[in-house]
Amino acid sequence: MQYWRENGVVVPVITETGTGRSIYYSEGNLVEFAAMVYWLSVGFTFEVAREVLKTLKDQYPGLLIDRSKAVNFCQRATGRSF
Repeated sequence: MQYWRENGVVVPVITETGTGRSIYYSEGNLVEFAAMVYWLSVGFTFEVAREVLKTLKDQYPGLLIDRSKAVNFCQRATGRSF
């Protein structure tokens, strides 16, 4: 998490400063982490997963903030239930 934060992949929206326990992530940030972990687990390189996340955040603002929107988007895009 620290590496991803320091490299701007998942930036805490609640507080960006501090160390350890004083850094707080929103639910949307946790969805971003889950997406990254999933993409890495299915074989995406870190760079590709980072670009996919950036593209989703740029093209669909708010998508990853709301978990239900993210799940619905993924279901429509893949035709699979999550």
